[in-house]
Amino acid sequence: MIDLKLLRSEPELFKENLKKRGMNIDIVDKFLALDKKLKKFNAEIEALRHRRNIVSEEINQLVKKDEQDKVTSRIQEAKEIPSRIAGLEDDAAKYQKEAEEIAMS
Repeated sequence: MIDLKLLRSEPELFKENLKKRGMNIDIVDKFLALDKKLKKFNAEIEALRHRRNIVSEEINQLVKKDEQDKVTSRIQEAKEIPSRIAGLEDDAAKYQKEAEEIAMS
């Protein structure tokens, strides 16, 4: 198994070793690109989860203040967030699987 931290911090070392073995060095760049995309997806997912928590808290506060007109719009926003998270998680899973296949090769 490849040390992923080392691969991220010193990709040139991996490229040199692959080159010495006569293997394709492009997989290092491909892995790093996938890894970057995964980090982006994970950051977006976490931001959406954070937003969901904020919206839920806002809904609670608005209900306590009896501001039903604002509650409805916040509830609509809260309903949309899980599907956005699920879509991002599906995409991230695809990239994760591809990155794992590269790391295992």
